[in-house]
Amino acid sequence: MHHLQGSLFDPEKNLNNTLQVVLKNNWSKTFYEKIFRNINERDFRGLYHPVFGRANFPVNILVALEIIKEMFSLSDKQLYENYHFNYLYQKALGIDNINCYSFAIRTLYYFRERYCEYEKQTGINLFDQVFQDGRDKIIEELGLDTSTQRIDSVMMS
Repeated sequence: MHHLQGSLFDPEKNLNNTLQVVLKNNWSKTFYEKIFRNINERDFRGLYHPVFGRANFPVNILVALEIIKEMFSLSDKQLYENYHFNYLYQKALGIDNINCYSFAIRTLYYFRERYCEYEKQTGINLFDQVFQDGRDKIIEELGLDTSTQRIDSVMMS
């Protein structure tokens, strides 16, 4: 929940007004507000032992990184480098001081391994829950009527 608290040393505060507007209209702001903030880390508690185990890195960041990786078709190395050196990625994850949230690339591998093992054992896809929660909040926020479904030629084919 640290990402909900602003920082006195947020790099965004050093940007001029034009760059602040560009940043405000960037994908990273939308991702942070619509996806990252809606990732419920409690949904992933089954990946860790209830008494002796817990994540050594924020799960919401790991989940968001997996989503970003797929969004931009990145390799693990590209994802890792962008996370550490690209302010837009940090902004998308609510990080204002990357030094507090640095990790080794194997952290991603261990998280995936736990996730895959959990899904194999339970049949539960935890990412489905992330997208379902996000979808439901967006539908509610926009006041969309989901009782009618649009049919067009693409759906028909």
